[in-house]
Amino acid sequence: MKKSLKLCLTAVGCLGLIAACSSDEAGTDGNSSTSNPDVEVNKEGFPIVDEKITISLMAPGTGLAEWKDMPTLQEYSEMTNIEFDYTTPPMSDFSTRLNLSFASGDVADIIYGAGTGNLTPGMEVDYGKQGILIPLEELIAEYAPNIQSLLDENPDIARSITTVDGHIYSLPVINQHPHSGWSVPMWYNGAWLDALGVEEVPKTTDELYELLVRFKNDDPNGNGQNDEIPLLDVQMNSTRLAFLGAFGMKAWGVEEVDGEIRYAPQTENYKEYLSYMNKLYDEGLLDPETFSQSDEQKKAKGQENRLGLFPDWFSFFTTGETEEEATNNPMFHPLSSPITDEPLIPINPGITRGTFAITSNNEYPEASIRLG
Repeated sequence: MKKSLKLCLTAVGCLGLIAACSSDEAGTDGNSSTSNPDVEVNKEGFPIVDEKITISLMAPGTGLAEWKDMPTLQEYSEMTNIEFDYTTPPMSDFSTRLNLSFASGDVADIIYGAGTGNLTPGMEVDYGKQGILIPLEELIAEYAPNIQSLLDENPDIARSITTVDGHIYSLPVINQHPHSGWSVPMWYNGAWLDALGVEEVPKTTDELYELLVRFKNDDPNGNGQNDEIPLLDVQMNSTRLAFLGAFGMKAWGVEEVDGEIRYAPQTENYKEYLSYMNKLYDEGLLDPETFSQSDEQKKAKGQENRLGLFPDWFSFFTTGETEEEATNNPMFHPLSSPITDEPLIPINPGITRGTFAITSNNEYPEASIRLG
């Protein structure tokens, strides 16, 4: 179970999971020609095509393994009869590589896992108007009945992924499981806690500060060097919500509080949050490379046993430990602060745009939408 979950997360959600958005019943009822007239697409079941085809796919690299070597994706290729030609630059380079591919016209057949930050709604419209991204709504209606049903039953989802020109240019990740709303969690280095005799993780911002100071000064990794990094992130993308929550805020911008809308950066809560984070930064408790390093650099520091508190879906993704060893790493506990004794728990909004787009270079859009 753990290994299967690890593989799916490693593949940035895994193409095999989102395939459930098209019909998964066995059989090959109802064939239809693709844009390539020599290839027939099975509207239901597997394989998606009877004759093997190859589709190029661009996605962010995970830093753990090459996509082509992942057993889950290899099996999925066999199930679908679709081979993938992967281009997977590191996450830190993905945005640049994607923009260069758009500019050159040498863009992959499918853009996968880009996310709204790399494939913005504005980019969807711009490249849609240029004919580089193709509209998906007609393909969804004919070849992806489960996606169509989801959109019909959830008009808010349909509206959220429809651009201002009335088209859908990318599919989202939709998180509907009741226990899947968490943002990327943070983890404590359990071996460091043991070395310092810490029996409970911090529950307040003051307690966290005191622990981070001990991480920095008391040589918890035992190598006799002052090389410990108490806290780090990549661009504060994962930890920001947890610290905002400690100061009574839900968002890094406009938020709702007791039925009223406010702009968080104008509140005393936000000032206290900034003061606290600035204190961590000034005292060397927050890694000074947080705002410039890549996820791969973060993981390299973790594998050198230099991190005390860090974000990742599983702690062993960063530390390089075995799954069994990683069970000693406790999860971050939501914090209270002098400004609020009721910490907020950050949750994922449940929908991420820009996850799956088909380009005009794709000879097999009908087969491709069944992947999505």
